[in-house]
This record gives sequence, C-alpha cells and structure tokens, in this order.
Amino acid sequence: MDNTIKAESWQIDCQISYSIATQTLTGTPGNMQWKSLSDVGIDYFTYLNLPIKITYGLAQGLSFRLVVPYALFSGKTKAGQTSTSNGLGNIEFEGLYSFLKESSNFPSLAALLNVKAGTGKKMSEIATGEGMIGTRSTDITLGFVSEKNIGKAKAKAFLGYLMTTPYKERPSGSATDFDINLTDQVLYALGVYYPMTGELEIGGEVWGATSLAKEQWSAGGATMDISNSNRDYLMFTPLLAYHLSDAMSIRGSADFVLSKSMATTMSIWDLLKFTTYSVGASFNL
Repeated sequence: MDNTIKAESWQIDCQISYSIATQTLTGTPGNMQWKSLSDVGIDYFTYLNLPIKITYGLAQGLSFRLVVPYALFSGKTKAGQTSTSNGLGNIEFEGLYSFLKESSNFPSLAALLNVKAGTGKKMSEIATGEGMIGTRSTDITLGFVSEKNIGKAKAKAFLGYLMTTPYKERPSGSATDFDINLTDQVLYALGVYYPMTGELEIGGEVWGATSLAKEQWSAGGATMDISNSNRDYLMFTPLLAYHLSDAMSIRGSADFVLSKSMATTMSIWDLLKFTTYSVGASFNL
C-alpha cells in the first residue's frame, strides 16, 4: 500500500513496473470466465507501467495527489500473432486527511477520497491485434487508512466503498455496444512490512473486493447478469523491497489471486493459473 501521498510539500514519485500475467478473462456476456493463457491459445501478456505521482501537502495532515499513468501492453498468441499497444491509463485524483495520530495504544487514522477517471485507452483483444490499457468507467472511492508500528514491523489497513458509473463497451466479435453497470463494491486491504536490514524489507499484503450486486450488461432492451465477475477477488501479494536511499527503491512482488468470483470455486492447486509477477523501481524528486 502506497504511503507517498503523505507529503509536507511538493513531491514527485515515479514508478516503473513490469508484469507478466498467466490468465485472462474470456467468454460472452452472461458467461465470462477466467482461463489460463495456454487454454485460450495465448503465449503471454505483459504490461510495462509508468505512473507519475505528483503530491502536495496543503496543510498539516492534508495532502493531495495526481496520478498520471502510462502503460505499454504486449502479447503473443500461439498462432504467432503479436500485439504491442501503448497509451494513457486512468488518471486519478486523491486526497488524504489525517485526523488521528498514532500513539502507543492506537493506530493513526486518515480519511481518503479517490476519483479515477475513465481515461484508459481501449483496444480489443490480442487475437485481433489489440489489447486494453486501463478501464472505461469513472470510479469514486471513499475510505479510511490506518497505520501502526509494532516493534520493528509496520502494519497498514484500508477499508473503503467504491462507486462506479455505467459506460459503453463492445465485446470482441459483437456488432452491438453494451451498457455496462459494474455495481458498487466494498474494498479492504491489510499489509505488514518488516525491515530485515537497514536497506532490505520484506512484507505481505492481502487485497479484497466484494461486489454488492451482480455486474449487468444491457443492449436492445435486454439485460444480462455476468455470473463470473472479474471484480470480486481476494489476493495475496508477498513482496521484497531494497531501499537504495530515502528517495529510491527496487521492489519485486507476485499477486496470488485466491478467488476471482463469488460464483467460482477453485482449489489451492489452481493458484498458479491466477498469478501476476511484477518487478519495479520508484524514486522521489
């Protein structure tokens, strides 16, 4: 969980991350399913993410941040088709107000507002020579962030409510635009970080999202429920960070998705099909 939003004055944080995915969402409206890339005839998906975060501490305990992401998508099918696309992701505006300082008995507590614009560049699937960067909906998240030092370790927690706006989408192979309603969600996260040395840090994060209703696609007066929503998940992320200095660090992580949908059950042996591996670096100016 990012803590760079807390700034005393101007701060610019640049991050670079490279991710390799092992599964993808495929199917038709009303029957979307997560499958391994190999099962759908794809060799690989990779993403190179370059977000720039500009943070300003307006007053004591009050910070604002603008996130401008740029991403490059690359993929290859087993039939030899390749795709490389790049573009602007979802621009975000975030505000954080810290109203309770950490003490020996209580953690710190802050209120958060995040607005993510639907500016993600849309492209279709790799099979047709294109990919997707970002999302099309505009999302508003209200929540609380908490931190507590426990000996040498640090724990962080987040609880929030995500509101989305409907948008139009045209699935691959369809000549019709669909109105997509993603429904609201409850978001939660918990992270624990421990410094092994002055430079090396290990940690783990658990992320989760639960939709409050089924995702719906509508077209021509007909409405379809999406039985396997890709927006419901529980994910565990072990990570390793090496801090070169106060302003620069290198990080490696893997996202293990434990559940992709309340309508889907899977065993522990399915975990490797639902994993994204990432390496990255960040530095502050």
